[in-house]
Amino acid sequence: MDDEGKMQMSDVASKALEYLQDPKFSEEVETFVNLHIDDFAVATVDGSCPISWTMLHRKYKKLYEDQLQRALDECGADVTEFMDYMSACGEHYGDDPNFKALLAALTASQEFEAFQQVMFAAVRDNWAPDEGAAPPPPDAQNHAVDVTVPEGYGPGTTMAVAYLGLTHQVVVPEDVTPGMAMRAELVVPIAPTGGYA
Repeated sequence: MDDEGKMQMSDVASKALEYLQDPKFSEEVETFVNLHIDDFAVATVDGSCPISWTMLHRKYKKLYEDQLQRALDECGADVTEFMDYMSACGEHYGDDPNFKALLAALTASQEFEAFQQVMFAAVRDNWAPDEGAAPPPPDAQNHAVDVTVPEGYGPGTTMAVAYLGLTHQVVVPEDVTPGMAMRAELVVPIAPTGGYA
């Protein structure tokens, strides 16, 4: 604490990291991720993502923002002061491993792309092969997904299907026309397990 009885910002930063790495908080994040695995095990053909993903990202970010706020409240620190401190530290300690760990924990939830990767990893980690399906190639999984064939595609044409952050080329079967759903078998590489951000 300084002369005014306020906690030093370096101590506040340590407390924030402690809160963000708390096992109970990690469990809360993991529970959220596991509840929404099925929401991310979907394929799209237009390159966009479902709007529900954006809404879930907001909830995911709020988990982190609320946890950070709890840490700052315990320290009697102001969010704006804390963020200004973090910006200043970035200029001076940007290469420091401890600072990088804190910054990674603080920003883990902010980027939509990073959130998607967390969710895609959870889909891969919880994948179970379909009964009777052919075994997947080494270091890969076979995911069976439903895809609605868009206008402009018909039997024998190839369409790009986005799934778990990858683009797959899928041939429309002979008996499927635009507007119909088809089952596609997609080979998904097994990514290194990264856990939850």
